[in-house]
Amino acid sequence: MNAGRPSPTVICAYRQEELAPHLPAWQALAQDAAFGEWWAGPNWILPWMDAFGADISLAVHFVYDGPRLRGVVPFIAASRNGTDIARLTLPVNSHVRRVGWLADEPASVLSAVLKDLRHRYPTAAIALPQIPRLGPWADAVRRATTMAGLQAWTTPQTSSAVASFTDGWPAYVRGRDSKLLRNLRRHWKRLDPADGWRVALCRDLTDLPAQWDAVLSIESRSWKHANGSSIDTEPGAANLYGHVAQRFAQQRALRLWVLYQHDVPVAHALAVVDRGVFYLLKNSYDEQFRSWSPGMALVWHAMENAASEGIQRTDFLGDAADWKRPLSTDLPEYESWLLFPAWHLRAQGLRFIDQVLKPPVRAFRAWRSQRHAAPLATS
Repeated sequence: MNAGRPSPTVICAYRQEELAPHLPAWQALAQDAAFGEWWAGPNWILPWMDAFGADISLAVHFVYDGPRLRGVVPFIAASRNGTDIARLTLPVNSHVRRVGWLADEPASVLSAVLKDLRHRYPTAAIALPQIPRLGPWADAVRRATTMAGLQAWTTPQTSSAVASFTDGWPAYVRGRDSKLLRNLRRHWKRLDPADGWRVALCRDLTDLPAQWDAVLSIESRSWKHANGSSIDTEPGAANLYGHVAQRFAQQRALRLWVLYQHDVPVAHALAVVDRGVFYLLKNSYDEQFRSWSPGMALVWHAMENAASEGIQRTDFLGDAADWKRPLSTDLPEYESWLLFPAWHLRAQGLRFIDQVLKPPVRAFRAWRSQRHAAPLATS
């Protein structure tokens, strides 16, 4: 904050009904904030709360400078899990695994919220999961942690996958592996309209009910259904993504692609467009068509169409799975932060174990594994 400038006003909403007075300003900030993504806006947070928030304690922080909303940091109370530390955390969903916050200036807004949390929850640690390891997000957390007088413990997370088209779609295609391109073209060519194949694109509310039924039908016949990770089987997932799709359809920012054969839905790619980025929320295909690679072919088709709209980036979300890597131009690394005051002995002890005691053990195990794996010398 600037010297001589009044401190911001921090308002914390503990129940969903307390969010209502902030919704217009929150929605505007989600669209125009200099820092952050739509995950911290109402188009994601409100459906997330409807799907998963029945038994969750909210602590959504709104930072105002007079009447102007400067930032939103959506915390919830989290269980202690294996660390035995009471904490507040960003409501990260297992599918997309990041939320972050919205702000006109990220470090000062987060610092104001951290100071407020120290006052409201003096014994709790504060978790910021899935923060990009490099760049403005990590820089903002470091600055805010220092400004709030807290200490930090970070743990590495898996990478995500991103495809950038900043030099245009043809340049992006030229950068892909030739074998990958041959396979994609071959798979797409097999989806011949003469054989009953067609692709439907849903952008608005008119076609959404029918296409959403198609999504659920595909998910029920996918490999994800058997392991319980499909939209139709994971508790709350259908509610979450259905409401997100409705919200973005109202803004014509939905991109729901469905591949059919003879009017039977075979594959889908559920995405939204926000500020020039194509976010692939969920995709799947009917398991019996695996040899046709319909899911990969449809995603490629959706990306090409996104590029034709002037979109310059596809964010595949989640982990950098094997199928995403050949399509990607960047694999951003992530880490999770735990913030706590210096006197928090439990957090200090866990950080000491993780950063001081465990590295030599890991190094010894790696050395022993390599030693046993080495081929025996022969005379």
